[in-house]
Amino acid sequence: MVDAEELGVTQQNVDEMVKSNASDVRRLLSVEGQFGESLGLTNDWAYRIIKAVGNYGESFERNVGQGSPLKIAWGLNGLWTKGGRASRSLSQAPGMVTKHGRSPRGELVSGQLQELADE
Repeated sequence: MVDAEELGVTQQNVDEMVKSNASDVRRLLSVEGQFGESLGLTNDWAYRIIKAVGNYGESFERNVGQGSPLKIAWGLNGLWTKGGRASRSLSQAPGMVTKHGRSPRGELVSGQLQELADE
């Protein structure tokens, strides 16, 4: 959901974003690759979540943010690009690192995550 927000994929535009040429968007929505299957999920799992509840920001706003009775401000819950701490790299669990030192997106990782992958 954080990935979707960073990439601009919303509940309203997810059907159009499936046609995107951006490889990150295509992988997120499983237009490219078989990431869902490698997790034991259907390949359209992210698409279905976004279609049902929206991205991280949409869900936050509706459930605890300004669109809810709680009216909690974003603060540190926002994306890192907006002064918060949520980022695509933080949304990945350490166990999501492969033995080759890469995340599921193919990004190289270092430090403790690499050590975990080597165990």
